[in-house]
Amino acid sequence: MDLDEKVVALLPRHSKTGGGRLVSLQPVVVRWLRKFGAGMSPEDKIAPPCWTQRWKQLRKEAGLMPWRSDTLRHTFASYHL
Repeated sequence: MDLDEKVVALLPRHSKTGGGRLVSLQPVVVRWLRKFGAGMSPEDKIAPPCWTQRWKQLRKEAGLMPWRSDTLRHTFASYHL
């Protein structure tokens, strides 16, 4: 992550397609990361511990199961249109 250049580098092993890439960060994200991510090393993770299990439990308790993995992306696209 390079906050001065406003990019995050995704390694191939973390990419859905298996290719590395640079992702541009919006100014608001850079501000949040500067405020709350101060002192983080590039190896640090931003997601809280056990995030996958916690996210699944939240969806279950909200009655949002089964969950399609593209739901949030499709919802955003629909509202954006």
